[in-house]
Amino acid sequence: MDSWGLPSVGIQIAAAARWASGVGGDPANEIEGRICTAALEVFDAIESPLEAVFAAWWTALADTEREVMGPCLMPQYEVALGDTVYRVDFSVGTGNLDLLMDAHYVGLQWPCLAVELDGHEFHERTKDQVARRDARDRALHRDGWSLFHYSGSELYAAPLRCVREAYDFATTQERELLGRVRAHEQTNGSRA
Repeated sequence: MDSWGLPSVGIQIAAAARWASGVGGDPANEIEGRICTAALEVFDAIESPLEAVFAAWWTALADTEREVMGPCLMPQYEVALGDTVYRVDFSVGTGNLDLLMDAHYVGLQWPCLAVELDGHEFHERTKDQVARRDARDRALHRDGWSLFHYSGSELYAAPLRCVREAYDFATTQERELLGRVRAHEQTNGSRA
């Protein structure tokens, strides 16, 4: 247990690796190594144990899906709306750069997706904190963002369910964007 009385990040990484091993068949220690390697790429920007747990389970799920260029997490992502800059725990992007370029070429873009992880100890101590969070969420919604909010207790109770919900939504968005790009190319001819 960590100082908040929650399972440590290391325990969650091991649990994610065991789960992925059972689904994907690779040895758990290899998957744990891949999770840790992927985590090192984003851990500098991760600010809480909740974010680390979410990233670990996201990596494990992506490993089982064999997604080389699928949905990816961008931690502590800043969104500028007018004079205000908001920060979300994770923006969800796509690793498929060809898709992004093709979509841009035909006037389409990747949808704005975000994940927020709220531990009661940090995000909901006062009514003012809750009001600021809610105002931010409304501003992001007005700007077209889809937000996935998870509480710390929800994430620790069912990490895979939380991650799968956001991951599946992102892969659906990816497939739909690819379909729209292909439809545009069939209608208007390929850009090549």
